Amino acid sequence: MLKNLIERRLRVDWKHDKTLNIRELSFKDYEEVLEIEKLLGSAETVEKGLNLRFKFVLKALNRNLEHVPISEKDLESVNLAFINALWFRLIERTQEIINDPN
Repeated sequence: MLKNLIERRLRVDWKHDKTLNIRELSFKDYEEVLEIEKLLGSAETVEKGLNLRFKFVLKALNRNLEHVPISEKDLESVNLAFINALWFRLIERTQEIINDPN
């Protein structure tokens, strides 16, 4: 069971009908997520937090197992809903094991 957790990936549909398999968040990644979320809690730092969220999603996408390089320009051309959905899905995956009755 633990091996399955270590090897678990998040499948992401990307442009041109590509599917990317993204590594899930490490503990260090999750700490970074928490710091970014703290910035989003304050009106003065929302813009900085959103920019950091964008950069984090870009970093996550570039850890794909297919080694497809994703540039800032690539990610800027997708809608914000995609970026937000991926952000929250990465976070959500870290909590799935807690809620799994097995």
